[in-house]
Amino acid sequence: MENMPRAVMPIVLVLSVILMIPSGAWAQEEGAFWQAIRENLTVTLRSQHDGYIQASGRDPERVRNEGLLRLKYVQTFRDIVTLLAIPTVRFDDANLFQGVIDEVPDRSERANILDLEEYYLEVVSQRFDVRVGKQIYNWGKADGINPSNHLSTVDLTDLVEDRDIGIFSTRINLFLTQDVILETVWSPFFTPIRLAPRGTRFSFIPAASTVRVNPRELPRTSLANSQYALRLLAFWGPVDMSLIWYDGINDAPVSRREADGSLTPVYNKIRVLGANIAFNTGKIGWRAEVGYQLTDGRRADHFVQYVIGVDRTFADVLSDHDLYVLLQYVGLEITAVAGGSIR
Repeated sequence: MENMPRAVMPIVLVLSVILMIPSGAWAQEEGAFWQAIRENLTVTLRSQHDGYIQASGRDPERVRNEGLLRLKYVQTFRDIVTLLAIPTVRFDDANLFQGVIDEVPDRSERANILDLEEYYLEVVSQRFDVRVGKQIYNWGKADGINPSNHLSTVDLTDLVEDRDIGIFSTRINLFLTQDVILETVWSPFFTPIRLAPRGTRFSFIPAASTVRVNPRELPRTSLANSQYALRLLAFWGPVDMSLIWYDGINDAPVSRREADGSLTPVYNKIRVLGANIAFNTGKIGWRAEVGYQLTDGRRADHFVQYVIGVDRTFADVLSDHDLYVLLQYVGLEITAVAGGSIR
């Protein structure tokens, strides 16, 4: 029962917006109503079949089937208030999805069958905008590895599919000039990376391992464990560049060895100063990203990670199909070994 207030937060947010609709809107003709639905609703249906072969085992052939239904609804009121909701239904035959309630924060070890990927209420003005709800942030410029982006977390239960996990947060954008934006984000809840369950295809624990892994030791919800982030975003002609500061908890765990030899996943406090840049020269795109991470906790280091990339799209390579080529170089330099731990 203690989690009930968090579980109903998405419902309260949606209902609060519904109550803002003028009473005359409920009396509109049926045809106009369905026209509004068609204009604001996007429906995605997808069926996915995965087949793979294991290097060892009695049953070397494996298959997995997954179905997806995603509804994306966006409604704007008088060009000032915007409501977005993306309910999703996923199911498969490998038991990677379970549960039907989207809680805040999303800490379930398996993705929900019925989920809300994102939902938020946004109010905009000429000088600033405010957005509250479950949001996905993509502050990085590189592909796959983003040392400057630590807000949103990811679902690694299926490495074939890139799936982000939104965080419940408040975002405020301040438009300093026409080309400079200061973005501030605060999230009171910690949302960890979702790792593949032990024994599944993409589990990081070898199938033959006999090491006992204890339940995760999640940081308690408190003001000290909140996430704070600032991004100064600037546009200079074709150049898009950002300076980022993040203060929060690393969503990827480290292992603490216990006296009995078992391992306990724990999460460290981090602070990250990052920067990124992206621009095009003709048909070639350039991108670079760097992050300097300071870590509190055992078995964790201070380090600088960077990514440099170049990409190009070759048009009509095969009939009317294009070819996209991306090359990236990733580097990491450890600067110091961290000490202490988060509790």
